Parts: sequence; C-alpha cells; structure tokens
Amino acid sequence: MDGESPVVDRIRRHIAEGVYNPRERLVEAELAERYGVTRSALRIALLELASEGLIEREHNRGARVRALSVSEAIEIVEVRRELEALCARRAAEHATEDEREQLLGLVSVMRKAVDDGDYLGYMRANGEFHEAIFAMARHRTAAGMLARLGNLNLNHHFPTVFTSRQPTGSLREHERLAEAIARRDPDRAAAAMHEHLTSLVDMLQRYEAATTAPA
Repeated sequence: MDGESPVVDRIRRHIAEGVYNPRERLVEAELAERYGVTRSALRIALLELASEGLIEREHNRGARVRALSVSEAIEIVEVRRELEALCARRAAEHATEDEREQLLGLVSVMRKAVDDGDYLGYMRANGEFHEAIFAMARHRTAAGMLARLGNLNLNHHFPTVFTSRQPTGSLREHERLAEAIARRDPDRAAAAMHEHLTSLVDMLQRYEAATTAPA
C-alpha cells in the first residue's frame, strides 16, 4: 500500500505466503532483528497488521497470526465472489488481445500441471490466473479490496479443504471463465466466476458441517 512502512509489507507478505502459520506467536525481539527495525517501529507495524485482521494482540501475551474460523472464511469467499465476478465482467470488456492470450496461456499451464500431478504448480498458476483478471479489469478499488482479502490466505488456514478439491473440476471452471473473457462475453464471464467461487463456498460449508457435527 502507498506510503506504508516497508516492514508492514514484508510481514504481510510473509503471512500470506505461509512463512508464519495461523496461531503462530510473533516475538517482537525476534521480528525486530529479522527485519532490521527498532522495537517501536515493529510495534507500529503490528498495530497496522492487527487493524487488517492478519494478527491479533493479547494483553501481556504479545501478538500471533490470527486464525480464521470457517464461518469467516465463507464470508470472505462470498465477498470475493461478488468482487471477482465484477472483475471478470470488466476483463471481458476491457482486456487487450495480448492479455486474453496470456490468460489462455495460464490455462494451458494449469492443464499441464494437472496432467503432471503438480499440485503446487497448479496453485501458482491459479493465483496468477486470478491476478491477471484483476489487472485486465482496470478497477483499482476492487483490485485493492481483493488484494487485502487475498492476504488472508485461506489455503494456509484450511489446507485439507483445498487439497481435497479435485484440480480437474477447478480446471474446467477456469477454462470456461477464460473462454468467456477471450470471447468478450461479459455476462458469461461474470457467471463463470460466480460459479467458480460458489463451488468453494459449498466446499467450506460442507467442511464446517462435518467439523461441527456431534460425534
């Protein structure tokens, strides 16, 4: 974010990348040394990250990475669904030919990853795919909101949900979405994105039901 402390961005990125895990304690002295900042500068950074919901501070116990509940994760995906459907619509309207080719190329990368059984490669291409759509949309407000939600990386909070998802089904959803954008069809693009993220909402709801059911 513009004008913010570099240490805020570095810690935020490391949380999103899984360098720090949910519920992991963040020891101020260790962080200050790692990032080469004073304790006071670090505390300011932690306050900023707490305001974003990435960490939580406890009286006399310091800070730790905040763990999301399943209900929070569902709400996050529901918000993302509306914003990303808007971005898909605008991408179909505004993307250049080069951008459309780039998107189709990412689908090819995802398809190869599925064929090779390369889950990590698939997830990397998946992230690049969505980021490409945000860029094509040329909607700074939506992109900023989605970046902030993306920092709450759900993969690290609920790994079993994401690893249980069959890449072939997800791939077909991405193929339909890329095709709609490539054909400049805003309605189909928005509907395809909505369907794609609805499938994730459904998976999280099933996970919530399974984990809260009485023994």
